[in-house]
Amino acid sequence: MTCYITSIPFAVITWNGTNGELVKKDAECMMYAKNCVFRVHFASGGVTVKSVKIKYLRPLD
Repeated sequence: MTCYITSIPFAVITWNGTNGELVKKDAECMMYAKNCVFRVHFASGGVTVKSVKIKYLRPLD
């Protein structure tokens, strides 16, 4: 799964067969503008997303 912020890839998250078990994956990114588009792309099938959480960590310095 590739994660994009306003068409710029910032993380690639991979799974290597979980035999149906739920797996939690984390990635951090910096949003440099007030309005951004967050998008994920799955290159191949076989993944079911249960939830996506976006959390505010800290303001821009």
